[in-house]
Amino acid sequence: MPVKKTAPQEKPGQAGAERARFAANRRKAAPSSPNTENTESTAQPLQAVVGMVASAGGLEAFKQFFQAMPADSGIAFVLIPHLDPKHESLMAPLLDKQTAMPVVEARDGQRLEADHVYVIPPNHHLTLHKGVIQLSAPPDRGAGQTAIDPFLCSLAADQQERAICIILSGTGTGSHGSLGLKAVKAEGGMAMVQEPSSAEYNGMPLSAIDAGLADYVLPPGQMPEELLKYVQHFVAPAAVVINRRYEALQSAIEKLSTVNSQLRDKVDELENSNNDMTNLLASVDNATLFLGVDRTIQRFTLSATRLFNLIATDVGRPIDHITARFEDPELSRDIDRVLQILAPCEREVSRGGEQWFLRRITPYRIADNRIGGVVLSLTDITQIKRAELELRDLTAHLEQRVSENSAQLQHERNFIDAIVNTVGAMILVIDTEERLVRFNTACNTTTGYDFAEFQGSSKWQNLIPADEQDGVRRVNDRLRSGEDHIRHENHWLHRDGSMRLISWCNSALRDEAGQVQHIICTGIDITEQRHAENRARETLEEASRLQRLQTANELATLLAHELNQPLAAIATYAETGKQLLRHMPLDHDRLAANLERISQQSLRAGEAIRHLRAFVGRGRIDPVPTDLNAVARSTCTLMAPKARARGVDIALDLTTLPPVLAVDVHIEQVLLNLLRNAIDAIRDANMSSGSITVTTRRFEDMAQVSVIDSGPGIDAAVADKVFEPLASHKEYGLGVGLRISRSLIEAHGGRLWVEPHIPGGIFHFVLPFAP
Repeated sequence: MPVKKTAPQEKPGQAGAERARFAANRRKAAPSSPNTENTESTAQPLQAVVGMVASAGGLEAFKQFFQAMPADSGIAFVLIPHLDPKHESLMAPLLDKQTAMPVVEARDGQRLEADHVYVIPPNHHLTLHKGVIQLSAPPDRGAGQTAIDPFLCSLAADQQERAICIILSGTGTGSHGSLGLKAVKAEGGMAMVQEPSSAEYNGMPLSAIDAGLADYVLPPGQMPEELLKYVQHFVAPAAVVINRRYEALQSAIEKLSTVNSQLRDKVDELENSNNDMTNLLASVDNATLFLGVDRTIQRFTLSATRLFNLIATDVGRPIDHITARFEDPELSRDIDRVLQILAPCEREVSRGGEQWFLRRITPYRIADNRIGGVVLSLTDITQIKRAELELRDLTAHLEQRVSENSAQLQHERNFIDAIVNTVGAMILVIDTEERLVRFNTACNTTTGYDFAEFQGSSKWQNLIPADEQDGVRRVNDRLRSGEDHIRHENHWLHRDGSMRLISWCNSALRDEAGQVQHIICTGIDITEQRHAENRARETLEEASRLQRLQTANELATLLAHELNQPLAAIATYAETGKQLLRHMPLDHDRLAANLERISQQSLRAGEAIRHLRAFVGRGRIDPVPTDLNAVARSTCTLMAPKARARGVDIALDLTTLPPVLAVDVHIEQVLLNLLRNAIDAIRDANMSSGSITVTTRRFEDMAQVSVIDSGPGIDAAVADKVFEPLASHKEYGLGVGLRISRSLIEAHGGRLWVEPHIPGGIFHFVLPFAP
């Protein structure tokens, strides 16, 4: 078929007559319905499928085409524009206004119908199989790949000679339509191409024309006429008639139902968002107005009614129609400026010179980072402004006084100098180059130097030890960087060679622009104070050492009691060994085991003594990571014979714990004391039997050990006194065991306490975990 490079010249009315003849022929080809009088419309058989592809500039070409295309041609149209994959497409609603045919966004599994227009959805590929739309995710290819050629190839394979390809405006080369064009022509279909001079972008049309396969080259508005002629002459007309109005009505009902459901969801979302916004605005004290891009009021806070003459019905009115109760001649111009440059704008405005506000206008950003208007807010800064004005007036007044009477200023300066010189603290004023500007007499008396010789220079820094000068410079740098006040200490050299410790408070003096002009340094000689503190600390340490000696005396008493058990065990094992030696032949294994037990008890006694000496000598312990459960097991094993002899059962309820930081001998001594006290409490209550449970748990980021017995218990009145010296009423007790046990636990950084409970005594102690 020859290529028509331009539209043919026709007589007026020729195109309309051609469309009328085409519609008449199709009506003749359609069989009559048995009930034609009651049938409002009939569905047309599908004559052909037109694939229309475009990229840049395609929307205008589509509009021109469908404005000229009749709605009853029997043709299905599938549109493949180049859409942004990240945004919702408006192509279908825009084209729906240009034609009486239904224009819908294509759905997966949808069968093509005559006189319908289908638009590919964003971020999808569309293909045809037996007249049914198939949607799929686009493959991960280069940025230049589009859905155009894959669709045209599937159109050609599916519709063959009924396939018609129309290539419209767009950029690109052979990969944007030309490949699909070749496939359509190879299957016997027809191809139309937009005349390049009528296209906004002629890249795709030129590429298709260069392929030499275009049947028609026409502007979009002239294509429908040639398309109708082609379908009438070369594509067999359909013969099946269906009720098109009924189908259109059904389709419209389905679409309206879907849209109605979506609208209900959107209304719910909008209502929730509106409630959130209403509550937020009600909680904001600032006057705030939301304006649209057309400068109309969209929403405002209650506080805004105090500054604008606003009522509820003013929503939708331009802000320029609303009277403001403050002076702001630049408001309108600033709103325009923010809408143009999309940057915030701030300005101070007043209300009769009595009330001041910081007026701020910011862009109002909506979905997709688009600008939906501006937010206008006013914050009351009256107090700040008044203070600022008062400070400015005071400064102006002082400047006036300086200019009017320099002698008075000098007098005041002398007066200030006199006051400064009576202050016992050192006062230095230095400039930004750390040159000495002013000083008082305390500087001379504190250092023994005449600071007049340092005036105008930075040599005063030579009085600071060399290893501390960098620290002083860093303090001054921090003040110059914006800090207001800094306290620090450093040494100064006295003329007699001694070193003086000075406590400084430094501050920055700034000008109106906020630039540091001077640094004021106020220092107090704390040398003697620090010496007194050191002496007091030494005295306190000596008192602490004496206290430890007293505690050690008590601890030695307890330790003597604690050593009774290993010594008694050693004596028992030794007597057993002697008996083994008298029997022949010798039982070497039992004898060796007996000697091993003697050795273990000796080491245990020696370890207790060594840790006691360390605690008394240094006032501290050397804890190491320790398995608390292992200590609990070994201690209970040690006390088991005594407990059984008294009819007392010892049970363990242990939780897996990380290692604690402890000295195992000290913890064993504390547990032994608690277990022994529990056994004695059960015995003294004349109970024939009893039980003791030792538990371990994690408690407030520490390990907790609890000793719980079935004895008579301890009430709240007695619980406060059990850790006092001589609190015990046991016949052979010294009354210091619990007190020393608590000292040992506290030396580990832990805590030992009793839980009042009747019946049954409960003691707890906690230890820190090892790092």
